Amino acid sequence: MIPEDSTIRLEGVDEVQVTVAIEEQPITRQIQDIEIVVTGATSRVVVNPAIIGVVVEGPPSMVNMLTAENFVATINAAGREPRREDYRIEPVVVVQPAELAAQITVIAITPQRRLDVHVYAERP
Repeated sequence: MIPEDSTIRLEGVDEVQVTVAIEEQPITRQIQDIEIVVTGATSRVVVNPAIIGVVVEGPPSMVNMLTAENFVATINAAGREPRREDYRIEPVVVVQPAELAAQITVIAITPQRRLDVHVYAERP
């Protein structure tokens, strides 16, 4: 039965079919201890910090099962020449497996978004 003050009015209809989409309310959570992987380096590279955390958002059923192993964080050092100053590079964070990636959003990197990346003249 439809309440009298409703904005929906049914006239001359005895039966209706209603479909309701029920979605989980997104939550946020911080995941720690994600190790930075350096790619493309031709010299020794040191990243500071070498381990990061992420703040993610998504459905509770997905977010609550995440661990650090669900994340790959990389710094691409290709083309970076040795120099005295650190490079400031934002890591690329990928959620794995792909089915999770479609449901999870990385909204922050902790403790900072850009990391200090030092490229040394010596080989790795």
